[in-house]
Amino acid sequence: MLNNTKDKKEREIQFHDKRYEDDQRKVLAPVYSFAEESKTFFEHIVTNIGSGDSVLELGCGTNTISKKIYEKGANVTIIDISEKAIEITKQDLLLTKMDANCLVMDAENLTFRDNSFDMIYGSGILHHLSLADAIYEIKRVLTPGGKAVFYEPLGHNFFINVFRKLTPNFRSVDEHPLLKSDLTLIKNIFPNTTLHYFYLFSLFTILFVKFPFMKGFSSFLIHIDKLLNRIFPFLKKYNWITIIEIRA
Repeated sequence: MLNNTKDKKEREIQFHDKRYEDDQRKVLAPVYSFAEESKTFFEHIVTNIGSGDSVLELGCGTNTISKKIYEKGANVTIIDISEKAIEITKQDLLLTKMDANCLVMDAENLTFRDNSFDMIYGSGILHHLSLADAIYEIKRVLTPGGKAVFYEPLGHNFFINVFRKLTPNFRSVDEHPLLKSDLTLIKNIFPNTTLHYFYLFSLFTILFVKFPFMKGFSSFLIHIDKLLNRIFPFLKKYNWITIIEIRA
């Protein structure tokens, strides 16, 4: 098991180092622009912090939103398992004159002391990790009453899963979009967890995202999704995205 774990981590490092040198996922930018509402909601929660709070970003990639947090007066620490991602982030921070602690670190084995952070967040990170290991580490370093927020893909939608299989080069072989059992695990460790779901039937408008008239129609369907998720809770797991809002 230990060797398998080491192999998995090495594959993740190699995949992300290569990705950040030449990101093939850029071609999906129009598709991901479809998710503007959920991203805005995510940023609103993440940036709702106090001056002087200690904040940890897990898996910064190359698109950290920590600058908005830093502007609120927070003390920011950024980690990623990819040296290339941290290198790019440091370069970006120099340009913005933002003072943050950037470290190459494994999110499953954090080297921080217990109760170090008032808020921990990440976008598209948990589904790359051994979830139980990561969540227990988050619990350890999060202060009592602290908050953790994560933006993650779900793994029950048939059409999204077909798309994933058709585009294997866009993702690492070890990533695992979250299942209902994963969300249950998180809730068992953090009972005070709220799950926000996005893109059920509205997901199909993603095929026409470049058409100007689709923006209004997509917004309408997003409202319908929210209604259906509320009336028929069993549909929630078939959404594309969940935002996991944790209170310690």
